[in-house]
Amino acid sequence: MSAKLGLRACLKNLPNRRVRARGVQVPVEDTVTCRPGANTGRVFKQALRDTKLFVALGLAILAGGSSAATGETFRALDGATAWPTNNHARWIYGSTPTLGGSFTPFQPVNARTGYYTMNAYRYSQAAFPADYPIIAFNTTTNWLSFGSGQFQVPGETVDLIPGATGTYAAARFLAPESGPHRLSGKFLGLEAGFSDVPATRTDVHVLHNSTNRLFNELVIGQFTERSFDLIVPLNAGDTVDFAVGYGSGYRGNLGDSTGLTATLVLMPVLRIAPGNPLTLSWPTNATGFFLESVTNLPFSGPWARLGETPTVVGTNFVVPTASIDSPRFFRLRKSEP
Repeated sequence: MSAKLGLRACLKNLPNRRVRARGVQVPVEDTVTCRPGANTGRVFKQALRDTKLFVALGLAILAGGSSAATGETFRALDGATAWPTNNHARWIYGSTPTLGGSFTPFQPVNARTGYYTMNAYRYSQAAFPADYPIIAFNTTTNWLSFGSGQFQVPGETVDLIPGATGTYAAARFLAPESGPHRLSGKFLGLEAGFSDVPATRTDVHVLHNSTNRLFNELVIGQFTERSFDLIVPLNAGDTVDFAVGYGSGYRGNLGDSTGLTATLVLMPVLRIAPGNPLTLSWPTNATGFFLESVTNLPFSGPWARLGETPTVVGTNFVVPTASIDSPRFFRLRKSEP
């Protein structure tokens, strides 16, 4: 028998011998899948009957359902393949008048080539600076360098330049499926400045549905990085905006090119079948994941990758762990592309 519980219910009930899911009591030794919600970052324990073993799921072990999109990776640069139409199924590029304001997609008529050799979208065809914000794409794997290195763009990077009057440049992700997503990446200052033009000085943000500010930082200086690694429950149709503003506004938006690399992954369900040995499983349509474990939480050192090779049983990857009689903590991790 199996049941799915909200994370809050798991946190409250799993230490008991029986838990309740949708009005049905479930013995603790049966399979229980805990789905994260608003408290995704919490860690919980399950006491297993007749053994000293405790199993804890960290924030990287998340329930994402068994949709065809589970484990699929979406990159902020993906929408560049739809240039100049700006009609990619998952990524739309545009601007907002304020942080979290109404999102306006860039129009195909305002697409341009040759923005420092890159394809780009711009706010309008007006003369500088009214044509900003601009979003450009380095789709190569090589660094692009201009002006003796004063402006440099890493390979496979989206370049977001805000408007001169406070308008934000924004790359918008449209969630195809419901479930917890891992959002990871970084913003990077791209300009060194020269004469009276400053180096990059921008405010950078990640927003869920325009209102929930998940990440807020400042980028000051060329090659300054602001990294993020978040777990966010999304519903199908939700939006995630990666937005760049002109920071303090010194000299408007001059020197404010800011690079973005971002990936989103719909996380799979990790199921734990109690026993000794313990059996862990997750859907086979979630490819590229592997298991890691530690012996205690919080844990300051690296997680250890489990050496067991998963076998395919039906529609699941299955890993029986070695017999253990001490606490173990497990998580799924996505292999780096």
